[in-house]
Amino acid sequence: MLFGLSEDTWLIIALIFLGISGLQFLWTWWGAMMRDKKSGNKRELPWE
Repeated sequence: MLFGLSEDTWLIIALIFLGISGLQFLWTWWGAMMRDKKSGNKRELPWE
């Protein structure tokens, strides 16, 4: 037990945190993609 919580509880907390972080990342990525699409700019790949 760490800080009075079991390992299972910490696992659930970590999975929730990672899930929320992933959704925020996807929301930001999708928003930028939609903004670029509406403006008509072609997206350049970093290696081009």
